[in-house]
Amino acid sequence: MRTVKYLTLAWLLGIPACENRHQKVVISPEPRAAQARVGVYDSRAVAVAYCDSDHHRAEEQRLKEALEKARQSGDADQIRLADRALWESRKQMHRQGFSTYPVDNILEQYGQELDRIKREDNLAALISRWDAKALDKHKDSARIDVTEQLVNMLTSDTKKRQGALEITRAKPIPPAQYEEMLKKEAGKHY
Repeated sequence: MRTVKYLTLAWLLGIPACENRHQKVVISPEPRAAQARVGVYDSRAVAVAYCDSDHHRAEEQRLKEALEKARQSGDADQIRLADRALWESRKQMHRQGFSTYPVDNILEQYGQELDRIKREDNLAALISRWDAKALDKHKDSARIDVTEQLVNMLTSDTKKRQGALEITRAKPIPPAQYEEMLKKEAGKHY
């Protein structure tokens, strides 16, 4: 009678069963779903590596050309706007390289490469280690450090890679403190 119960239960659950009544049917629970994984990176290292990239050099060149064109036109308003755009771009790079500001504007330029990293490492998302809100949304996920992969994606120069990764050892400048530093610099600039 016991064998019939096991066989019936196995049949209902779709588990192959043997009619040998000395063999017990073991019913194992569903395999646990694989734990979600997120890639975590130090945004400062990404920013420092990006400074050497073709993307950044092209953007910097575009801003310099716009400033030169404005200077040639002699239009004071255009000169001020172009100079301000170049200054703001550099400020943003400094914020990202030395504090904890997001680098989304950098990473969005590398969609295919990021998709490849996520696919190869089976990652649900890539999140800056400084983004507490985003990390909290994935608090049950395994965290995989992808900083080095992102740095390698941005620059092939060994010394630049090393410099970008070294910044991860230093404590970042808090954003409020960094903004104060920038205000002092802006006073010198304008």
